[in-house]
Amino acid sequence: MIRFFKSLSLAVAAWIVATMAWTPSVARADFELRYSTDGGATFTTTTSSGGPLSLTVDGLNIAAVSTSSSSTAFSAIDLALSGMPPSGPVNVIIEATRTSLLTAPQPFTLRYTFGEAFGPPGGISSQIWIDQSNQDFGGATGGPGGTNIVADTGPHTAVSSGSLQFNAVPPYSATLETNISFTSNGTNVLSQDSGFTITPTPAPPSFVLLASTAPVGLGLFWLRRRRTGKSKRLAIA
Repeated sequence: MIRFFKSLSLAVAAWIVATMAWTPSVARADFELRYSTDGGATFTTTTSSGGPLSLTVDGLNIAAVSTSSSSTAFSAIDLALSGMPPSGPVNVIIEATRTSLLTAPQPFTLRYTFGEAFGPPGGISSQIWIDQSNQDFGGATGGPGGTNIVADTGPHTAVSSGSLQFNAVPPYSATLETNISFTSNGTNVLSQDSGFTITPTPAPPSFVLLASTAPVGLGLFWLRRRRTGKSKRLAIA
């Protein structure tokens, strides 16, 4: 099962890269990945210079990788995490955000996938917000709440996928949050790959398949590459 999942992730990632190669008008925007171990009161943040982002949560052996893409026809964020926390309470929030999304015209379809390969039941929750105010982490824990959240999936604590429609005027921002909260026995293995795509409604035909598969494997593809490269030096997930 795990071998099949990895093979699927690699195949999907390769297909996405090939498809993205000819995607027109790819726009650069602020892209950040951050984590908190105190319920969102403080965060450690990594900012992108155009490529995927990665971080390791201090002392918890949890690694996260996020990728992002945006154009006038398509926007996406994928967030993958993997690790093994030590014994005791675990309260970690990991968020990926991107501002200045230019996908248009409205209305939009937000397609999301929250996939959990391993983890205690109810221990991992994910949620997505779309912020018309174009703020970093708008609507998410520790971020600005505001009154311009135009789409919110609500928290999902199990493997799930779905879609919803919303209206927004570019530029706007999107945030994906994963909240890990449970008591670890020291042997719990965490692994999750979640993500979403935004396309105009109806979506251009060339992006329909991409939108349905993008969140499945791109983050785990980058996470696998990162883990492989660092396993020679560090014993981390």
